[in-house]
Amino acid sequence: VDAVATQLAELDSRLEGQAAKKQEIGESSRDISRKLEMHRSTLEQRERDVDAVRKALEEEKSKHQDILARRVHVELMLKDERLAVKTCVQQLGKVKKQYEDTKKLLKKRIAQLDNVVV
Repeated sequence: VDAVATQLAELDSRLEGQAAKKQEIGESSRDISRKLEMHRSTLEQRERDVDAVRKALEEEKSKHQDILARRVHVELMLKDERLAVKTCVQQLGKVKKQYEDTKKLLKKRIAQLDNVVV
């Protein structure tokens, strides 16, 4: 009977130890679950942040491409305008020369008429 009582006491002690371990494991499991959920939440937030940065980067790349396209367009327009100005300046030079030649011819003819009239 004493041996059975001792075994029972030993088994009760083991059960209490196992219950304590079970409680520790349950608390540890809950802590791990909370940490896992916190990490999962943090990871999801970081993924959202990365998506936002990617979207902003794509928008900036698109804006940059638009600006480059406008710059090329403006440079081509500027080149065309410079060519047009150069052409106009050349035409103006020709017209001025014709004007001066015509003016000289007119003075010459006036002088000839003055000589004939006198």
